[in-house]
Amino acid sequence: MTDRQMPTPLAVTIKEGARLTGMSRTRIYELIGENRLEAVKAGRRTLLRMASLQDYMASLPRAEIRARPAPYSE
Repeated sequence: MTDRQMPTPLAVTIKEGARLTGMSRTRIYELIGENRLEAVKAGRRTLLRMASLQDYMASLPRAEIRARPAPYSE
């Protein structure tokens, strides 16, 4: 038996997109409404194009988190 990597899906549901990114479903819908994420309809289902989701995440600025200085002790 060999290790096989699962292929990246072409599209995911809104719920799955929210789970993958850590964003809320509401925020996903807002981004679709702002044309920052691309969604398609498959029957009644709304799907996010995975490439659109990856492009959006790549466009976000890097977080700048500063370490707290260690408390002074003698």
